[in-house]
Amino acid sequence: MTEQSDDGLDLVPPSDVEQPFERSPFKPPIRRFYDSRKQALANLVPLMLLGGAHGTGWLFHTTQPGIVWGFCWAVALVMLPVILVMRTDGRVWWGSAAAVLAWLLTAAAMGLSDVQAFMLWTAGLVRSVPYWRAHQRRYTPQPPGEPEPEPEEDEDDGLEPEQRTWEQDVVPNNPAYASTRLDIPEHLPGGFTALIIGKKGKTDFEKMLAGKRTISSAYGTTVRLVGVEEVSPPNDSRARLTIIDRDDLLAHTRFLEDDEAAIDPVTGIARVAYFYDSKPAHAQFYTPTGGMQMGLIFGRTECGKTRYAETKFLLAHQCDTLVTAVLDAQDGQSMPECLQVAQIRAVGVEGVFQCLGKLLYASRRRSQFLGRAKWIDERGRERTGKQFLLPGSELIHPRTGDVFRMPGVWSLFDELPLLLKDPEFGKEAVRMLAAGVATMRKTGFGVEGVAQNVGLDYLVDQGLRSNLAGNVAGFRTRSNDDHGMVGLPADPSKLEEFFVSTGKSTAGLCYLNGPDARPRAKARGLLARDVYGLTQQPPAGELDELTTGFLDDYDRMMKRGRTGVEALAQGEPGHSPPPTQGDVEAAIEETLHDGALPVDQLIARIGGRIADCTYGQIETALRALERAERISRRGDLCQRVDDRT
Repeated sequence: MTEQSDDGLDLVPPSDVEQPFERSPFKPPIRRFYDSRKQALANLVPLMLLGGAHGTGWLFHTTQPGIVWGFCWAVALVMLPVILVMRTDGRVWWGSAAAVLAWLLTAAAMGLSDVQAFMLWTAGLVRSVPYWRAHQRRYTPQPPGEPEPEPEEDEDDGLEPEQRTWEQDVVPNNPAYASTRLDIPEHLPGGFTALIIGKKGKTDFEKMLAGKRTISSAYGTTVRLVGVEEVSPPNDSRARLTIIDRDDLLAHTRFLEDDEAAIDPVTGIARVAYFYDSKPAHAQFYTPTGGMQMGLIFGRTECGKTRYAETKFLLAHQCDTLVTAVLDAQDGQSMPECLQVAQIRAVGVEGVFQCLGKLLYASRRRSQFLGRAKWIDERGRERTGKQFLLPGSELIHPRTGDVFRMPGVWSLFDELPLLLKDPEFGKEAVRMLAAGVATMRKTGFGVEGVAQNVGLDYLVDQGLRSNLAGNVAGFRTRSNDDHGMVGLPADPSKLEEFFVSTGKSTAGLCYLNGPDARPRAKARGLLARDVYGLTQQPPAGELDELTTGFLDDYDRMMKRGRTGVEALAQGEPGHSPPPTQGDVEAAIEETLHDGALPVDQLIARIGGRIADCTYGQIETALRALERAERISRRGDLCQRVDDRT
């Protein structure tokens, strides 16, 4: 009876299915006779050796030819079976031949006994068993359809499997990887990473980068899961190889609330994403040596750039060394939750233009204040003037004398091209912003622009684009141009739209150019699960009294009919207060940093660095530093203590 499957189709029994005709192997009679003769000869070799040895031993026992002649006969007897073994087995059984030779020499010297003959045949037959079994397998045909077993490769070469694949399948198949080797791999979730070490003067990084498909083919994966990146410090003869066998590491959404990311108050660095190898990716809001940083976020619609901008806003919102400003040229529609809680905010093209003028005015007033601000350095010395503002720095209030903290201002310009290309305000906005971003970092103002692309048809001015390219996040775009102009060698337009493993959108997938220095590595940004809930928390940073006064001054001048340009020109007359003792001591130490100097040259350099500095102040500072063992004076030579040898 014919069986049926679950879907109603008839199932034919295997015996009733017509099998394809297979031709049985045919050998001519001469070949079959030759093979059987060869097999019989191979099986007789051990018996020939044992019988010949026994007969020769009996002959030695009867004739007593002596040791010399006995040795010659024994060697001749042993060599014939050895030759036969080599012709049939392909190996030389030196151990068995040596044992038979020793037995013959013993028989020639001491005579043949029954015990010796028994030992010869017993040991010989036992030793012949594996030999006969090997020949039985050799001359027995394999069953139809069953391939012959391949010889196992010797993997005892000290290499990891990833290194062996590199040596066998990558190096011989692409000239770009000739003379390279793979360092010991570091295993990661779903893959591995290792250093490609090339030959100096022969290996080129760009050629290795172009040969990624050879690597993906050798390791049995797709090229989008293979990463070839620069190494640090830069070396064009080396590269960092990372292979992840699956893309679900990036497909897994990571949330800001679970990750507990935060801005480091000392370095200004915060975790904002994760690379495809599960290592964290960072952005830097400010640096300890340069002040606030500028940035760009760009990508097409529904690529995740707005969610990434929200993440950076929330990080600044929760940092006590920063205050936030949101300027949305799209009438506040892009990020409404963040806009409502920002300490400084503006909507619409005209409102954003006016707020830009306010920020530039406050930046200039801060610059005038910081040039003569009093502060205490880490050694307890009173100093005058700061080259740049590190957000959260403690300064001395000019009126009250109290110590206060001046925060940085992180400003997010959402839909920036709407402002820059506006027919009424665009031209002046480009001029003001291009001039401002070049100097605002020193006064504690950072600018983060959001756009759909970074071409000049979006950002208008090349200088403005270059100055904003500090921390860059490039999401999927429609254009493959201009990404290299902002420090991204990888093309964001080639980022996939859906994850293969899940079929879900790749929103948040991007390339980052920041403190990690991995602009070719894919990353996916942290997302906030509840933006509204996080924005309802009070901001950690507070705007200081001086900056608030600067912003209010601008509003009052605008109400009196002053234009933005006139307001920027307005400023308190600057003057240089006399330097403090701490200023002179710090200048002396900085001048002696490069090496010892004669006292007269040192005094001349200090006079050139600090205006209105008298000879008496310099001598007083030198004596104070010498008492504190910060410098030493030997004759006319002066040097720092920690520079002495």
